[in-house]
Amino acid sequence: MNKQLILLAVLTFLAGLTELVLSGILPYIAQDFNVSIPVAGNLITVFAICFAIAGPIIMAYTAHMQKKKLLIGFIILFIIGNLASAFSTQFWMLMASRMLLAVCVSMLIGFGLSLSVRVVEESYQTKAISVIMMSISGSLVLGIPLGILITEYFGWQMIFIGTSILSALILILIVLLMPEISGIKTASFFKQWGVLKDKRIFYTHMTSFLFFVGQSTFYMYLTPYLNQVGYQAGTVSLLYLTFGVSGILGSALGSTFVERLGIQKTMISLLTIYVFVMLSFIVTHHILILLVISMIGFGMLGWALNAPTQTRLILINKNSAGFNQTFSTSSTQFGMALGSMIGGMIIASGVSIQMLTIVGAAIVFLALIAIIYSFKNSEI
Repeated sequence: MNKQLILLAVLTFLAGLTELVLSGILPYIAQDFNVSIPVAGNLITVFAICFAIAGPIIMAYTAHMQKKKLLIGFIILFIIGNLASAFSTQFWMLMASRMLLAVCVSMLIGFGLSLSVRVVEESYQTKAISVIMMSISGSLVLGIPLGILITEYFGWQMIFIGTSILSALILILIVLLMPEISGIKTASFFKQWGVLKDKRIFYTHMTSFLFFVGQSTFYMYLTPYLNQVGYQAGTVSLLYLTFGVSGILGSALGSTFVERLGIQKTMISLLTIYVFVMLSFIVTHHILILLVISMIGFGMLGWALNAPTQTRLILINKNSAGFNQTFSTSSTQFGMALGSMIGGMIIASGVSIQMLTIVGAAIVFLALIAIIYSFKNSEI
């Protein structure tokens, strides 16, 4: 496999790990800084907001700059942010370091997606995106359990110290092995945002946003859902593992679907099936083996959607690939935040917890409508 692609994949994995790991170690952080878990949870909220806002803005401003230098610069900031997190003595210091890390992670994931197609041959571009998506889904699978394990034995600070050391090694290899990648000539910041005037691009982003709103409405409250329908902690953990492993497999299969079916058929088919998969939980939660099958579909199909989505954005406008990748990740973050809010409102309202899947599926159906409209009168 291409050496540069491997470096980008490992870097993206570390970036995703830094984002996701905090969810599992909140109680430890709350205890160490003598704050409540809801207060500690603001670390996640602030991270998501900074991630979502910073990425598209910075990527648009830096589109014309030399990519290798930018990548090296943000890796250095990423290392500084991780070390600042590890050695924070006050809660506000940790909050500030998370804000810095959010900006860096947003950019590193954006670079991972946009540069992956520039370090491989054109025929391998879709698979290159799948490799990056697999690294992100891998961080989802390993992030929380690995973070808890390290925290139990060495303290949560070691997570960030270890990430800093590995990032430093990646930095050295990128300096030595990554080729110079020129920036793209763009007229202005506002003209980069102008790509959203393209109906195909706008509705592709809208599809991603609505999809993650719908998925997160259910997924963010999967634990209380499973607990309420009668499953204990051990089974719940195995179901999460099933979701994560299926996600990795789905990331790998995404490019295969595109090669065999094309982007349009892949996206429409995946979203259509996903609606029914979400609704299937209403029936399958009664029988564990059927529930496992639903979880496999829930993880696999959701992550398989990433490859055709990112490939389409690149094919529509290659000159704005970097901006579109970061805008896509930002819309994902906003979608997850809104989905979490909607799910919380459903639970607080006291209605049946099955409404999580029904409302979530309905929103994913809106995503399906958006992508169908996006492909209207368009070959890409």
